[in-house]
Amino acid sequence: MSKQRSIQAYGEMLKFTDRYENLNMQHYSEMNSNLLVFHNPANEDLRISLHQASMSLRNPYIDLYHWIKGELYDIEAIRNAVKARTDTIEKLRALEGKKRDV
Repeated sequence: MSKQRSIQAYGEMLKFTDRYENLNMQHYSEMNSNLLVFHNPANEDLRISLHQASMSLRNPYIDLYHWIKGELYDIEAIRNAVKARTDTIEKLRALEGKKRDV
């Protein structure tokens, strides 16, 4: 949960910085876009990479959670298979015992 909030805060900070520069810095730079950081035409790659980074952030713990959950399901499936095999062998022995007694 904490990691999710951190990722969301990063995205919100990006939006805030973008709005701040767009609204305030253009006023202080007298509408000269070359003095801006993120909206500077020469820094277009920086702006694009920052937006891509914020969109590609993921919580690594979610992948870990699903991996562990899958492993637990695999272990449970193996346990059920071994139990079914044991039950089948016991029933087979019981039937063989009945055949001998008859």
